[in-house]
Amino acid sequence: MLIASARNEEDGMQQAEPRVVSGQVVALRLFDLAYEIDLRRAEALWASRAQSSGVRSRLVGTSPKAVSFGVPPLALDLGPVEVVIDGRPVTAAAGVRLYDFGIAALALRLPAADLGWAAFTALVNGTDRAVGPAVEAPVWEGLLGRLRGLLAEALDRPTAAPLQEDYLLAIVDAFDRPMTAETLVQTLDLVPLLSGEERPLSEGARRDLLRQRFSYHPDDLGGADLGPGVHPRAAARNRRRRRAGDGECPAARAARL
Repeated sequence: MLIASARNEEDGMQQAEPRVVSGQVVALRLFDLAYEIDLRRAEALWASRAQSSGVRSRLVGTSPKAVSFGVPPLALDLGPVEVVIDGRPVTAAAGVRLYDFGIAALALRLPAADLGWAAFTALVNGTDRAVGPAVEAPVWEGLLGRLRGLLAEALDRPTAAPLQEDYLLAIVDAFDRPMTAETLVQTLDLVPLLSGEERPLSEGARRDLLRQRFSYHPDDLGGADLGPGVHPRAAARNRRRRRAGDGECPAARAARL
């Protein structure tokens, strides 16, 4: 009887909605801030004016022969900021990576823990509505203005109206049960997360959307709604949009290195 009871409990667990034990939602906005940024000068200015230190980022999970930076970017902690998601104030951790070729990659990170899949999807889509490209979110301009004010002396030929690119990443580090990439696709409805749509999509649209998925190991899965891009563990949505302006976009400049 104990064995049967355990099996019944296990069956019930498998039928329940998988939960995200740990993860995060990351809203990224890249700005073509200047022609070049003197990172050593920027690091010194930040230390003296913001009373905190920066970190020179390096890739730790990739072989140096596979990918490398000629000049490692400078990562700065911008502290907590408050954003309103679906009428509820949420604290996000703000940060930026500065690249010597003039790009500032601002990030807002919202932790996700012990959420059902539907609630996690709602958090992702709510974040997009709050700080995504479809809205004029003052938080980005506030962070950018702070950087410009503190680091102006390190910017070579600063851009008056910088081009922007937007990315939204939904990252799951752990579920409440073992999940392979195939199990994930079969168990969870990824379409609302990848598309941002609340209305059901046609079967053809669903197939096209789910075709953009990528796995390197059996237990990882990346997906994008606009072609290949970022492939974090478990599930990701990549929304890349050119903003107003002409010329080379920041990602194209970064891709050359």
